[in-house]
Amino acid sequence: MNVSADPHPMHQRSASIRLALDALTPFTRRAIADAVRLAARSGGRIDCVFVEQIALLRAASLPATRELSLSGAASRPLHASDLEQALHRQAQEARRLLAAQAKAAGLSWSFDIVRGALIEEALRHADPQDLLLAAIAGSEPEPAAASRPGHVTAARPLLALVDDATLELPTLRALLRALLPASVAVWATGPAITQRQDLDEQISALAAELGRPANRLETDPGPDTAALLATLAATLDRLRPQALTMRRDILAGLAAELGWTMRRRPSLLVGIPRPRGH
Repeated sequence: MNVSADPHPMHQRSASIRLALDALTPFTRRAIADAVRLAARSGGRIDCVFVEQIALLRAASLPATRELSLSGAASRPLHASDLEQALHRQAQEARRLLAAQAKAAGLSWSFDIVRGALIEEALRHADPQDLLLAAIAGSEPEPAAASRPGHVTAARPLLALVDDATLELPTLRALLRALLPASVAVWATGPAITQRQDLDEQISALAAELGRPANRLETDPGPDTAALLATLAATLDRLRPQALTMRRDILAGLAAELGWTMRRRPSLLVGIPRPRGH
């Protein structure tokens, strides 16, 4: 299903912000606002895909699946049709929210509803030059814990996997301005490791410009995929980042390998495209 405020087909348009979400929560509402802000800064457009998770729909079709009340004191059978209707309502509300914010910012926009898996559908629907944001509902801090008297929510950084500082730091700067994380941690991989001094200088300049702490992680697992996955999972568990940003091709590979089932997965995944000619 596609709802669009722009009659031009995707192959004729310029680069956009591509947002993917699979539920409407306080966090994914903020992700819509973040995406609109990014699109406004870049002078582009925003395209959103709402993914009805096929795994949830399959689970709802099982006879033993039940829906719990918020208190957990009561439950009732959950049918696939109930979940489909709930997802449809959330998708329509997400569409209205995007439409209102995009209109206020003077942006062109589109909205698709598909079924599948969040990361795979996000990657499939994005054009090669699009900046991809995938908002993962359920990974944000628990509101009940944050509202307890005396509770202090730990500041969550943005973790960036950078392998080419020249290409990726400008995009990272725009993300930091729009997302406003507490800090940024840059994990240098690939060719960026050989440009360490230049990268460190750019990170220091970025931190000074934005007025937020930034550092480069002293870790590089090398080209081995298994080592990269293990190191990434351990780093996510330690830092608990608000967002994880990396090149789109790396994101696709890691999503296929990990399935994003780690305990401390980030709330927002950002896929940076390779500019044409690279």
